[in-house]
Amino acid sequence: MLLKTSGSSSDVKPANCVNNCAHIVSLGREPFLNALTTSLKLLAKRWQALVAELNELDDALDSLTQQYAHRLRSQFGVGPQTAATLISVAGDNPERLKSESALAALCGVNGVEPSSIFREDGTSSLESWRGSIRQQCAVDYCDGENAK
Repeated sequence: MLLKTSGSSSDVKPANCVNNCAHIVSLGREPFLNALTTSLKLLAKRWQALVAELNELDDALDSLTQQYAHRLRSQFGVGPQTAATLISVAGDNPERLKSESALAALCGVNGVEPSSIFREDGTSSLESWRGSIRQQCAVDYCDGENAK
């Protein structure tokens, strides 16, 4: 058995599993078990490297948003990811985000059909752009990890 735990399987944290896999000595002498041991160790080490890189990027984003968007970050529930997303959504025109409804309109989730942007064939020039922004806004609005 690779991992011995005292509780149920829901008590096992992924980081603990990865750490155990990174330190496996051997699962056996058969070629299959040697290959499995090597694969688990390599995958675990890659996971650990990606986690370290992600933490470094999160720290940089936190520092940048604190430095350049301090007022935004001081709002309840606005963490580094949410602040960075709002900054990128607002772009060079932050004055267009004067209210929640303005943000909803920008994200395409306000429910009002913007009839002035429709072409004669019924398609919108903003449909593909709004779709990606709508998805991002939905993720940012619903993602509890972005809260302080």
